[in-house]
Amino acid sequence: MKKWFTTTGLHCVKKYGPWLCGFALAFVAGLLGSAVTIYGLGTAKFWDVAAQPIATATAGVLAIGAATIAFLGVRYAQKVAISTAKANLRQQGTAQIRQSNSQQELIGLQLAGQHLQANQHRDQIALQNNAQLNQTQQHYAQLEALADLERSKHRRQVTFDALVAANNALVELNESFVLVSKAIDMDLGVPDSDFSAENAARAQCEIRLTACTNAASLLLMLGFEDSYKAIMDTNLVVREQLAFGRNEEITFVTMDKFARTFMTAVGSLVGKYDSDVGKST
Repeated sequence: MKKWFTTTGLHCVKKYGPWLCGFALAFVAGLLGSAVTIYGLGTAKFWDVAAQPIATATAGVLAIGAATIAFLGVRYAQKVAISTAKANLRQQGTAQIRQSNSQQELIGLQLAGQHLQANQHRDQIALQNNAQLNQTQQHYAQLEALADLERSKHRRQVTFDALVAANNALVELNESFVLVSKAIDMDLGVPDSDFSAENAARAQCEIRLTACTNAASLLLMLGFEDSYKAIMDTNLVVREQLAFGRNEEITFVTMDKFARTFMTAVGSLVGKYDSDVGKST
């Protein structure tokens, strides 16, 4: 019932209220006109009959007018209250939306600042890593250069020592082979000789042959194959004489062969140090 009054009832009053008021006024006016026509205005008989209906109608009209005014006042007050409430709600909603937008913008700015700081931090870390990597690479390159230099120095020293050792071994082998020849001649000049001088010279020569072999092997390890072959050819001539020429004078052919192989072996050592410097790493 209350819902009907607040919706349909109010709509009907708003739509038909003015017509009802007009009809009531017209009815009262009709009564007054009829009374005036029938009884005549101003007579005592007229007022005796019309006073009460006129008062009742006037009171009713006034009551309806007062109710209508009160109803319209209430409706106006309700409209004003509703409009005010809507305006307040609209303002509050607008303020909340603005505040929310401001907060979102502030949050967006904060996030953008954080992203910028994160990017800057990442770039800084990348720069530091690149700098450390460059330093490490430079340090490694320096170590490699130092290692190469040390290897080059070591190889040059080893090459020099091997060449000196090979040259000394060849010279000492030459001296030992000559001493063997002289010892044989000496023993052959002594009747009933036990060839002790030759045996001593042979033992010394064996020691020189071993030294030459060791020196040639080291040269082979260093890559000097021609020097290795030349020294071993010289050793072969001496070993053949020691194996098959015991207590016999060394022939000219053997001495000539030894001299040629000896000179070839010594010549193979010439320039090896300078040529090896360019190949050393």
